[in-house]
Amino acid sequence: MQQPQPYEIINDGCTVYVYLTPRARQEKCADIFVDAKGQAYIKAYVSAPPEDNKANKALIRLIADEFDIAPSTITIISGLQSRQKKLMIHGGGDSLQRKLEQRFSNCSFQGKLF
Repeated sequence: MQQPQPYEIINDGCTVYVYLTPRARQEKCADIFVDAKGQAYIKAYVSAPPEDNKANKALIRLIADEFDIAPSTITIISGLQSRQKKLMIHGGGDSLQRKLEQRFSNCSFQGKLF
């Protein structure tokens, strides 16, 4: 049985689902968590606090670094004030899809997050 993925490839890029933990000791993208509805999320940690949009900006930088893309190609399309976020990465095409597949192909899936 195939595990759900925390991203969807669409015509002009892809959407990525993230569960963000602000004020973390270390900035990183970790394992994948699946919610009760079956939606997979990348568990991301940033050191920035969740105030004045600082954690969201740190998340965009983290995702840009993780996938070697420009931060300007990333937009948070839902969850601006929530830990559960949906990001849009514009462009990237096949190379972005390969990066996503490589990064998450061996990632461990953990139980229900919320």
